[in-house]
Amino acid sequence: MHLIKYTLTAEGTQPDYVVGDVLSGGQLATPNDNLSPQDWTLVGVGDVDENNLPGNVEIIPTKQAFSDYVNSIWDHTLDDQANIDNNLGLAGDRISSCVDSLWDKFNGFNPD
Repeated sequence: MHLIKYTLTAEGTQPDYVVGDVLSGGQLATPNDNLSPQDWTLVGVGDVDENNLPGNVEIIPTKQAFSDYVNSIWDHTLDDQANIDNNLGLAGDRISSCVDSLWDKFNGFNPD
């Protein structure tokens, strides 16, 4: 299992390069420049062949890389609470909580 950034297919379904289902998918929806229904970049956990991924998919390999990604998109999410948190100086705590929560879900699918 990998933590991945992906988009839906042109038909609005889960991509076929994911074996099985995207688990905890559709997280951190961020607008991109694609046409609907591929106009959101999503994060989820999926079983993928990392050597045969299309260009619009990225594996997030570490918690630090995930934290960096969340920080980079935070102002672009359509989350009114994120805007309020930014204005109140609380964004750092909310980002950290988001990263920890989703990374823990990912680890739950990948027991040691």
